[in-house]
Amino acid sequence: MRNASLMILSVLTLLTHVSAQELPDAKTLLDFESKALQSYVSYQYTEETTTQVTVMGNSVNVPMAMQVQAVNPNKSRMEIKTGNLVSSIMISDGDNAWMYSPMLKQYSKLSGGDTAMETMGSTMVMDAAQMAANAHTIRSESVEVDGSPHDCWVVESRIDKQSMGGMEIQDAVYTTWIDKQLGITLQRTMTGKMQGGPMPGPTEMRTKSIKRSLKFNEPLPYSLFTFVPPPDAKETDLLSGAGGVGAGFGATRGAIAAPKPPQTLQRPPVAQPKAPQAGEPQAFVPFLSPVQRDEAEWPESARAQGIQGMVEVLVTVDPRGSVANAEALTGPSVLRKPAVDAVKLWKFRPVLRDGRAVFAYTQATVDFLDHSKPVTADSFGLNVGEEMAAQQRIQEIQNRWPRSPAQVLADLEQDLGDKEGWERAWTLPRLAKAAVSAGALDKASVYASELLSTVGAGHGDDGTAIHDGNMVRGLVALRSGNVEQAAKDLIEAGKTTGGPQLNSFGPNMILASELLEKGQRDAVLEYLSLCKKFWTMGASKLDAWIDVIRAGGKPDFGANLLY
Repeated sequence: MRNASLMILSVLTLLTHVSAQELPDAKTLLDFESKALQSYVSYQYTEETTTQVTVMGNSVNVPMAMQVQAVNPNKSRMEIKTGNLVSSIMISDGDNAWMYSPMLKQYSKLSGGDTAMETMGSTMVMDAAQMAANAHTIRSESVEVDGSPHDCWVVESRIDKQSMGGMEIQDAVYTTWIDKQLGITLQRTMTGKMQGGPMPGPTEMRTKSIKRSLKFNEPLPYSLFTFVPPPDAKETDLLSGAGGVGAGFGATRGAIAAPKPPQTLQRPPVAQPKAPQAGEPQAFVPFLSPVQRDEAEWPESARAQGIQGMVEVLVTVDPRGSVANAEALTGPSVLRKPAVDAVKLWKFRPVLRDGRAVFAYTQATVDFLDHSKPVTADSFGLNVGEEMAAQQRIQEIQNRWPRSPAQVLADLEQDLGDKEGWERAWTLPRLAKAAVSAGALDKASVYASELLSTVGAGHGDDGTAIHDGNMVRGLVALRSGNVEQAAKDLIEAGKTTGGPQLNSFGPNMILASELLEKGQRDAVLEYLSLCKKFWTMGASKLDAWIDVIRAGGKPDFGANLLY
C-alpha cells in the first residue's frame, strides 16, 4: 500500500503545480480521486447532503447524512441517515459485505467484501466511467470546510441518463470540487430531471453534498466492521446489489473500498425467481386504471395539522378485477391506512396472460392534497429512504415479469376497454407510441388519427395531442418508406402550443433523429426552431442542436429520445 500511496501523492503533487492556464485533465483528476483515500491507513468523515425535489412548482428539501469509517484495505462501515432516521447501514469486513435496512428490518449478505461494497457504492451514485468520460476541468476555486479554506480543482460532468436507486435521472450535471493537496472530493452538486416514482408531472432534483470532520490514520476498532444481524431482522436478497435504501449522493467508489484488478471482480449469483404459487401474481402492469374508484377519507386530525401528500400503494388484482391485497409503500404514516382502505374497494379490468385472467400487481397513487396551502417537507411527509426502497421493490417486481412491446400494447388496450371522453384521450398518446414500438403500424395510425381528433373537444391536453399525434403519424410514414410525408408530419408536430411535459422536459426527438439520418436537415431545423416557442426552458439546448446540424453533424439528443 505504501508504494501505491507514494505514486498517488506524487501525481497529486504534479497536478497541484499545473498553471492556471493549463487546467489538469479531468479524467486524471477523477481517476486519482477514486483512489486517494487508499493512501491512508484509516479514514473517517461525515458527508452532509441536501436534496431539493421540485414537483409541479412545489419544492421539498430533504437532509441526509452519511458517516463513513474505514481501515485499508477493504474494511469499511457506512451509516446513512435521512433526517433523523437511519435508513441503511453497510459493512465490509474484508471478506463479506452486508447491507442492513432498519426500516425494513432486512439485511443482505454479499460475497467478496470490497467488491460488493464497491458495487453498492458505484450503484448508489453514478456510473463512474461515464462520469469521467464526460468530465471537464473548468476552474480552480477555494472551498471552506469546517472553517478552513481548501484549494480545489472544479470538474463538471454531464450525463444524459442514469439510474439511481430505482429511479432514472436525466440531463444530470455534476460539479465536483477536488482538493488539490488531498485529491479527495470535498463538495459535489448535481442538478437533473427525475423520472419514475409516484411523483406526478415534471420533477426536478438538486443535490449538494459536502464532506466534514475528515480524519486520517486514527485507530478504529475492528468491531465497527463486524455485522451481527438484529434478532428481529430477516435475511433477504431484496437489497442485494441495488444501491440500497436512502443511498448517499456524495459517496465515491474510493470512499467505499480499495478496488481490485478487473479480473477479480465477481458479482454474486442472481437468484432465479420461483414459479408463482396459487393466488400469487403472475404479471405486473404499472398504474392500471380503476373502473370503480372510491375516494379516500382524509382524517380530520391530519387535515387540521396540515398533513397532506400522496400515498403510493402496491396493489394485487385478482382474476375478477377485485383488489386481493393493498400495501402502502410511501407517504405520510397517518394517511396510509385511509389510502389502503379506499384502494381495497376499487375495481379493475382483469389482467390477461395467454388469454386468461391472472392475479397481477399494479400501482396506485392516492392523493391527499390541499392546493390552497403550500407543500412543505413536514406536511408532505417525503422520506427519500422510503421512496428509494419503494422504487427498488417495484423494480424487482418489474424485472420478474418483464413485458415485450407487444405485451405493453395489449395491456394498454385491455385497460382502455370502452373508456370515453377524457379518460380515453389521456390514454391515446401512450397507445399510439406503444403501437409504434410494437411494430403495429396500422394500429398506430388509427390511434394517432383518433388522438388528433380530440383537439378542441375539451377532453385532454390539446398541445400534447397535436405534437404526439403528428409525431406518431410521421414515424408510421417513415417506417413505411414515405420520408417526405414523415418530414411534413414532423413540422406539424412542432406547431403545437405545448403542454406540461413538452414545456418542461421538452419534446421527443426520435422522429427528428431518424429524419436526420435520411438527410432531412431542413425539416429538422424548422422543427427545432418551432420548438423554441413552447420549450423556452430548453432554448440553449435547441440552439446547440441547431448549430451542430448546420455544421453538418448530428446532435446527441440524449434523454429527449426517451420522453
